[in-house]
Amino acid sequence: MTRAPLAIVREGQISLTPSCSIVMPAYNRADVIGRAIQSVLTQSFEDFELIIVDDGSCDNTLEVASSFDDPRVRIYKLERNSGSAHARNRGIEIARGQWIAFQDSDDEWLPTLLERHAANFARPEIDVSFCQLRQQYAAETRFFPPDGVQVPEAPTALIIAGPIMSSQTLAVRAPVLRRIGAVDEALPSLEDWELGIRLSRQHRFAYIAEPLAIAYESENSMTKNVGSFLKARSAIIEKHEDLFRRFPASLARHRYILGRQHHQRGERGAAINQFVLSVSSRPLYLKAWAGMLASLTLVPKRAAT
Repeated sequence: MTRAPLAIVREGQISLTPSCSIVMPAYNRADVIGRAIQSVLTQSFEDFELIIVDDGSCDNTLEVASSFDDPRVRIYKLERNSGSAHARNRGIEIARGQWIAFQDSDDEWLPTLLERHAANFARPEIDVSFCQLRQQYAAETRFFPPDGVQVPEAPTALIIAGPIMSSQTLAVRAPVLRRIGAVDEALPSLEDWELGIRLSRQHRFAYIAEPLAIAYESENSMTKNVGSFLKARSAIIEKHEDLFRRFPASLARHRYILGRQHHQRGERGAAINQFVLSVSSRPLYLKAWAGMLASLTLVPKRAAT
């Protein structure tokens, strides 16, 4: 597919070399993007540019974004909707900062997040910084990663076990991000997990064990689409098969999750195949054996995609 043209809405007047570039993709978020922008502009660390890439919105997202009269704000528009990963990558391409942070257009930062990222990047051995996330879904509050999780500077084993970071918590040195290829646009979801896996192969992380970013549930949240997670998890395992094979217990768990999701969708053959792959990695994994038996004897009602 031909890349959609990127039109300048407002270029801003920021220094050519700010310390930080913040990339915020947006699609039909007129009702919430103001909160996200305000949480960036009120950061205690002020040497940044905010790059907003409107992904072909058909509401007044652009008008809300343009109402913020701050020279650090740069606004661009894609002529057609191309997905958040593509919009994020287009923002990375034009970023001028020494390190790049990500914010989602429906979420919020606490005022000291960038300051804490900057402190981590003052350590030359650190290429990746991320904080704990507070997930605020209706009346439920969760923390990701959970309290007490210890994140080493070389966290490959932990990241292979499962996602530990989300895009709005993450900042990466710009040369590193461009060298490894930025965000995988082929994935329907879990792009931040896949990016974390690639980063963990060669780079050191610093974790801020405080919830300095808040994620809110939205109507079009990808977390509601089981099918997208199933496809993404399968693709990530295939893409990084060499790493997953180094951690057979984690691989078995991911195969089990895939089997369970196929089972829930009524895809009996696919479910059995994943359970078989799970026990081949971890023969005594009783959950996978139980899942296999359930798929052999029951055909659940097909769930909606």
